[in-house]
Amino acid sequence: MKADDFIKQREIRLRGPHPGLSDETVMMLAELPGVLSVTPPNRQTFSVSYDLRQICLRDILQILEGWGQHLDASLWSKLRYALAFYSEDAQRETLLLPMSQPEALRDLAAHVHARHHHGSNHKGQTWDRYL
Repeated sequence: MKADDFIKQREIRLRGPHPGLSDETVMMLAELPGVLSVTPPNRQTFSVSYDLRQICLRDILQILEGWGQHLDASLWSKLRYALAFYSEDAQRETLLLPMSQPEALRDLAAHVHARHHHGSNHKGQTWDRYL
């Protein structure tokens, strides 16, 4: 299998009424191991490219939810995500790649989040007062 077969690009949709994906969240997501690029075409929809050998879509979505992002819960999004989960799990299992380790990723995501928020001023970020 070629290395390109492990590179995945997915579109992730967010839902309101939150302010959308911030530049800081994009930077934090890009710092995760395996995430190659994050391209936000707008605040409610963005594309992420990642290496399946290090991280999967399920992990990325769980991390985003842990950071307070609200994912689109429409039937279309759920079906697209379910198909991606199935195909990624099947590919990892076939190639004997280890399945994701959610606890380790959550710890890493918490570390990245804390590093970005340590000592920063959050004035003007509406949702911070609720978190």
